[in-house]
Amino acid sequence: MKIQNLGFLKNLAEFLNFELCESEKLLNHPLKVVYVCGLDHFNKCPYVEKLATEKNIACAVTYRLGASDHRIKALEEKSPNIYYITLDEEREKLVDISSTAIRQQCYNSAKTDLIQLTYPCVIQFLEDKYINK
Repeated sequence: MKIQNLGFLKNLAEFLNFELCESEKLLNHPLKVVYVCGLDHFNKCPYVEKLATEKNIACAVTYRLGASDHRIKALEEKSPNIYYITLDEEREKLVDISSTAIRQQCYNSAKTDLIQLTYPCVIQFLEDKYINK
């Protein structure tokens, strides 16, 4: 996600909470918008950590094969708005695949490998949104 799109998350959190909590009084407590990314993305994009300091925003970071988790573990202890999904019990079975690889394979004419990389509904979504336009 590009840095300007992260500003959208802040605006979304502000809008939802103003409309639903303050203005319309539909909710008793504010909503928290959660940005989800892989550990590799978190490690190379410091603005994700900054995002978790914004009001009503949190970041959930999932373990990725080969990515160091020293920084996220230290930050998770200090910040109540950073959630680290360690996947400790699943690590032996994890397949190292990224969303970038899935998108690249989707544009490849031989899409047979996509079934091994993601769910059929994701493949259908990508085809409907980007391929069959």
